[in-house]
Amino acid sequence: MERLLFYILASISHLSIISSSLYNVKNNEKLIYILGHSFIFLAMLLRILEKMRGHIATSIIGSIGHTILFVYFISEIFIRKNIPINSFTFYMAILCILAQIGMIIVYWDEYIEEEDIEYTGSLEKFMIINKYISVLLLCVFYFSNLFNSKQASYIIPNLLMTFTYLMALYLEIMKG
Repeated sequence: MERLLFYILASISHLSIISSSLYNVKNNEKLIYILGHSFIFLAMLLRILEKMRGHIATSIIGSIGHTILFVYFISEIFIRKNIPINSFTFYMAILCILAQIGMIIVYWDEYIEEEDIEYTGSLEKFMIINKYISVLLLCVFYFSNLFNSKQASYIIPNLLMTFTYLMALYLEIMKG
């Protein structure tokens, strides 16, 4: 039941990011951001169905979404914008980039778990630590966006995303 609620919340959260971003589109690069969240929204929506959790299709769709976001944030800080390296914005973008890599791994870990493939020793520990760190980084990223958003239309989506990743962290801790 908790997983079901998580996937519903995650779907709503990503849909709210998509909606607020569509409302505020100012450049074509933002469409890449929207596309990434659209793939993740679809992966979360499909995972509401228990039979789709850990399925190859949701792992591919979710991985594509996080890869698109990875590319978006790389282009934002290194190509499109001249963000100073010692700025808060730069560090938050780096956190998000690292978290995107971690989330891609999380999607494939979920698929591997569903296929009953056993990890050994340090790889199993890495996967657990990766989940904790990835969701924690995204939680910090979206929480910080609450205070750095210049537009009110981003407050609710960032709040929902913060709750989504807090819930993901809680579920991982409870899974133990």
